[in-house]
Order: sequence, then C-alpha cells, then structure tokens
Amino acid sequence: MPTTRPVWDKALSSFILVFDDDWTVRVPGSAGSESPLALVPAEYVGDEFMIRVMEFPGEGNSISVGGLFFTGKEAPCQAGDLGFLPQSFGIRSQSPASAQAGTKGSRREAAGLRQGDCIIVKWTGTGSAEVFVNSARIWHGSLLAPARARRFFGASVADNAALRIEATQKHCRTPVCYAEHLLQTPLFSDVQVVCSDGCVLHSHKALLAASSSVFCRMFESGMLESKESRVSIPAPREVVSGFLQHIYTGVFDPNVDAAALIELAHMYDLQDLAQFCGEVLVDNLAPANVSQCARKIGRLRGNGNGQDFVGYSGSPGGSVESHSEDVFEQIWRRLSDRIERDPGLVRALLEGHVHERDQSQV
Repeated sequence: MPTTRPVWDKALSSFILVFDDDWTVRVPGSAGSESPLALVPAEYVGDEFMIRVMEFPGEGNSISVGGLFFTGKEAPCQAGDLGFLPQSFGIRSQSPASAQAGTKGSRREAAGLRQGDCIIVKWTGTGSAEVFVNSARIWHGSLLAPARARRFFGASVADNAALRIEATQKHCRTPVCYAEHLLQTPLFSDVQVVCSDGCVLHSHKALLAASSSVFCRMFESGMLESKESRVSIPAPREVVSGFLQHIYTGVFDPNVDAAALIELAHMYDLQDLAQFCGEVLVDNLAPANVSQCARKIGRLRGNGNGQDFVGYSGSPGGSVESHSEDVFEQIWRRLSDRIERDPGLVRALLEGHVHERDQSQV
C-alpha cells in the first residue's frame, strides 16, 4: 500500500550509514570530519521535510539538515554538510556556539540543535526556501535553482548522532489513492465488517486479502466468513474505521487510539500499521503510561506466530506464517532504548511493577 510517510532512500544515501529502520539513520562510531549524507527524494515528500534529532552525543558532533538540488547522474551522497554545498540550504550545528543556517553563500548564526528538536525544511516557491526549528522560522531566502535539477531532502550526521523522519500527513504530499472512494461508499462492496459495538461497515474482500495474509486465508478457507461475507473485528467502530482507512489508503489516522490499533495490526499481520502505531506509542511514553505500554508491546512481541485470531471461525490458535514478530522486536528495542534514556520512565516502570506485585499478593 502507498504511504504518506517518507523513508530514507538507502540507494541514494552513503554506504557508511546504518538504518535502524526505514525512518532512523545514524553513523556507527566516529565518522571523522566528513559527514555522509542520508537522502529522501523531494518528490516523495512534497515541499516539506521534517525530522527529529533522536540522539546528539557531545557538542562537537555534527548534524546538518536541509535540501539540495542535484543535476548529475551519480547518486548525490558525497560527504559534506548540507547548507554548505552549492545549490543547497539548511541548518548546520556542531555546537551551540557555531550553529548556522542558510546557504553556501548566505548563512547566519542559528540556535544550536539539541536532542528532541524538530527541524522542518521546505521550499515555498520557485527558488525560495525556509528552515524551522521547533516551529520557529530561523532562516528564509532565495536559491538559484539549476535548470532540470532534481531536489532532495536529507541530512548529514556524524559520531553516532541519530535522526528520525517524523513526517506526518501535514508534512507530506498525499498520494492519489482511488481506493479511498471505495472506502467512503458501499458501492461494489462484497463483505460486511461487524465492529464490537454492533456497527457494520462495508468493505471489499480483494483489498482486505491483498493487505493481510490472515484475511486472504480467511476468504480462501470456505469457512463462515467466506460463505456469509461477514467478518467480526473485536474493536469499536472508530478503531475499525482507522484500521480500514490504513488498508485502503496507507494513511495512519493520529486521532485513532494507537494502543487499540496495534492490537488489530498484530492480529491481522499488518506490519506497516504496527510500525506506525509503535512509533506513536514510543514517542508518547510518559510515567503514567509506560507500564501499560511495556506490557502491551511485550505481550505482542511474545505472541508472533500461532496467535488466536478473534473473529476467525477456523480452528482457534491456527498458525499463520507471519513476520510481525520482527516488527514487534524492533518496537521493543526502540521502547527499551527510550526508557533507558529517561530516569523518570525507569522509576515509573519499577514503581508500576512493585504495585502490580503487591496487588497480586493481596
């Protein structure tokens, strides 16, 4: 399915880089004075590009974020800093005292980048560009775009600095998806989706089966769901609607409960949806929810194959070849890293564990 979320293009980026997943890039160890580039073609993200600084160890390390034009045939992943290459713009930061924003010929001082900062770079028109840090515009200016130049968004990183793309639908160009029209009307639908609150939604077997091996086997099995063209999904209407929206359009609705949605992603083996939900849950970790989130991801992580698919009338616990456990392992590692970096989350997790133990002994 198409997605509104961009990914680093590994074929365009430097071979020195390590991609922890499709959205997080880092340099292993020290890269020295030259910072290899990680890139995303601008036509894939529209006119705006947004990333978050995940790790920035030490003031001497280098992070550069921005956009550039490219006219050559080879992949534009030569070492160098965005914002200091010809026909490029962006922000460059080695320390709070030396952070600069602008272009090669016109740059000025800017606030130093820190872990957690959100940077947006974008073109506002022909030859015009802007750079934002945490929603504050720190630079805007004009560029001389080469004829027939191809645009890229990207970043330079060094010495284990980690950057993650966090573009949302607001910061991406949504792909044309005619399947969305089918989602909005019962026209030509051939299966009913029954929600846990009794609401009935209309869907299409072909799209469900194409998105999920679980649905595919369900409709091929000759079981009740296939004969009656009726599927029960154990979630309320708003969650099931978000689930179907992702299947039809590839869009993740941030207004839908990610904790409930990730259960369906696991149940029906939708790895991309699980990735989206995992990102949201980890990014919104707080002392109040860390114990609940860790329990949920831990449970789903430990139940990859042979899970019981609620709503499937075949034999309970039927085994389905699934790669979802790989996705949940990634989410678990990201969750663990986030907790380990935050003493407040560690303390809340320990307190929650002690409280649960005391309750179980009562």
